[in-house]
Amino acid sequence: MAKAEQAYHKRDAAGVAPGQVMTLARYYATQAVKRELYAQGIKLVHVEASEIARAAIQYIDDHPEIIGFATARYQDLVKSGRLKPPRSRRKASQ
Repeated sequence: MAKAEQAYHKRDAAGVAPGQVMTLARYYATQAVKRELYAQGIKLVHVEASEIARAAIQYIDDHPEIIGFATARYQDLVKSGRLKPPRSRRKASQ
């Protein structure tokens, strides 16, 4: 199997976009795509979910600032206590 030449999504300035942030970014991109379809008069029931998901991924590629917005929103949600902070994956030394 061939190895991918580039990352799936553009990353933030630090080069890291954790899964939680990308989940929020995909959510906001999906909402934006749905709003665009609705503005065009297209009913969402007539569009395949996979098409909306593909359009959301393309939206993230075209609007990388959404990752920064999702990062800020994630940090706000963690600070407010609505989301748990990320867990440390390091094992305790024995």
